[in-house]
Amino acid sequence: TFPSCGGFSTKQGLVEMQFQGILKDRTKKGDSFVFLVSAAGCDAVVKLNTSTRERECLQRLDSLDNIVPLRAYQRCQYLTEEWEAILLGVWVERLTCEDTLVDAAQVIFNVAGALQGAAKLGVLHRDVTPSNLG
Repeated sequence: TFPSCGGFSTKQGLVEMQFQGILKDRTKKGDSFVFLVSAAGCDAVVKLNTSTRERECLQRLDSLDNIVPLRAYQRCQYLTEEWEAILLGVWVERLTCEDTLVDAAQVIFNVAGALQGAAKLGVLHRDVTPSNLG
């Protein structure tokens, strides 16, 4: 089953979503779900959180490069619980065997720059892993 979020109100108007599948079924702490959706004809991600902390951090980081874009947020119901749903743009830059060391170095440079910019704004990423880097 999918959350009952309806559409998201964005700067461009109401965005209707079609849920395509679940990417992550509850974290170890049981505080989030991640869904792949189609929104306005583009792939996007809806993440359900029990707190507003992630959305607040993403709002603070809006001016930085190489940060996943926060498109919208709202409250929703899922599995009889109240959640904050955040609509995220997809930010994927995957390295493959065909990529060069220069490509890999550029990705590492971009990640380091994003982490540094976030730290200057008082936001520390506590879960820097390959799956969280796109």
